[in-house]
Amino acid sequence: MASAIVIKTDLPDFAPVYNKLEVCIHETDAPTLALTNFKYLIDVYIDGISGYKRYEIIPDSVLSYGTADISRFLQGYIYNALEDYTSTVPILLGTTATGQSSIIKVTLKYGYSYSNSGVYTAVPDQVTGTAKYIWNGSLDWHTWLDFDYTDYICNVTNGTSGQWLTDMKTHYVTINDIGRMCILTDAPTDIDRVVYKTYDSTGTLIQTATKAISVAQNLTTSRMYKIATAPETINNLTGAWVTGAQPVVTASVAYYTIQLVDSTSTVASEILTFYLQDSCRYDLQRVHFVNQLGGWEAFNFTKKSTKRREIERKGYKYDKYPVVSAGISRSHSDQQQVTSWTKTQDFIKVTSDYLTEDQNNWLKQLVESPEIYLEFTDGTGARNYLPIESVVGTSWEEKQTINDKLFRLELELKYSNVNYRQGR
Repeated sequence: MASAIVIKTDLPDFAPVYNKLEVCIHETDAPTLALTNFKYLIDVYIDGISGYKRYEIIPDSVLSYGTADISRFLQGYIYNALEDYTSTVPILLGTTATGQSSIIKVTLKYGYSYSNSGVYTAVPDQVTGTAKYIWNGSLDWHTWLDFDYTDYICNVTNGTSGQWLTDMKTHYVTINDIGRMCILTDAPTDIDRVVYKTYDSTGTLIQTATKAISVAQNLTTSRMYKIATAPETINNLTGAWVTGAQPVVTASVAYYTIQLVDSTSTVASEILTFYLQDSCRYDLQRVHFVNQLGGWEAFNFTKKSTKRREIERKGYKYDKYPVVSAGISRSHSDQQQVTSWTKTQDFIKVTSDYLTEDQNNWLKQLVESPEIYLEFTDGTGARNYLPIESVVGTSWEEKQTINDKLFRLELELKYSNVNYRQGR
C-alpha cells in the first residue's frame, strides 16, 4: 500500500484572494483510499507565518475526490496597502506602512488520515504543491471565470502585453495630485526602471526621465509593486536619474506616459498615459480607491461638491430645584432639556465632469470599493489621505452615449472619522 495522491485542480500561480481558491485532489491508490475513516489532509503554509492551517476532508461520494476552498482563511493575512504619501522612491513594495502584505506566498501539502480500532493516524506531506502567490484582488464573478492572470504579469517576456492592475489606461490629473498604481510580476528583477516621457501640447517630446528601482527584488512583496504615477508624487522623487532630471512634470507638460523596463531598457509593461487638467472653477475632489484587481488608482471629481454634517444627540430632562431661602426662584437661564452626548459625522457630495462609457463603467469599481480615501491638504500644507467609510447608496447605473448622450457621476461619500462631544 503506497499513497498516490494526484492534484486534479490546483491554484493558479497568481490568484485573487476574494474569489474562490479551490483545490481538488484524488487518492489513486485503492488500498489507501479504502482505509477505515479515510480523509484527505490539506495543509496550507504561508511564507513567513509559523505553523499551518489543516483542512481534513471527507471524500465525496461520487468520485472520492477531496476539495477545499481556502480563500476565507487566506483573507485574514492580506491587506490593501495604501501608499506612503511621503515616500520619495519610484517603486514601493506591496506592503502597508506597518508591514502588512497585499500579496502572500502560499504552499499546499497533501496527505491523508484514517482510524483503525479507534486509533487515529495522520499521514501528511505525501505531495507538496508548487508555491502560489495570492493577492488582494476581488473580481466580479463572470470576470473571474474568464480571468487569465498572465495578462497582468509584467516582465520582459510579456513586454507591452503586461498590463498594470487597472482597467483604465488613460487618466486625467492635475499637477498637484499624488498617487501610485500597482503591478504584479513573476520576475521582480525584470522591473528595474520606470520611464517617464513628457510631451507638450503639440505632441513633441520634452524629456525622457528614467528612474532606477531602489527596493528589494527578492521578497514575496516584490511580486507586487506600487509605482509613482501622479505628478506631485513623481516630482517628489529624489536621488539620481538614469536619464532626465527633476522637475519631470511641469506647466509645459500636456501629457506624459509611464512604462517599466529592465536594466537594459527592455520593455516589461504596457504604457499608461496621463493628461494634465487645468484648474477648474470648483474645488477639485480627488478620490483614491482599491479596484477589483487589487490595485490603487484615483479619479478627479471636478464639478461642484457639497459638504454636510449629520448630528446625533442624546439628552435628558432636567428640572432644577427652585426653592431658595427667599422662596421659589425661576430664571431665564434655567435648563429643562440637557444634551449630554453629541455625535457628528461628515459627508461630501462630489460630481464628475462628463464621462465616457469606459470611464463610467470603470468608476463602478469606485462605488463598490471596500477602501476609499479623499485626497486633501493637511495642517502642515502637505497632500494627505482622508479615510472614507463608504459611498452612500447601494447602486450604480450603466450609461450609454447612444441613449444617454451626456452623463456625469454624482456620489456622496461618508467620512470614516466620527466626532464626539460630551456634555454634563
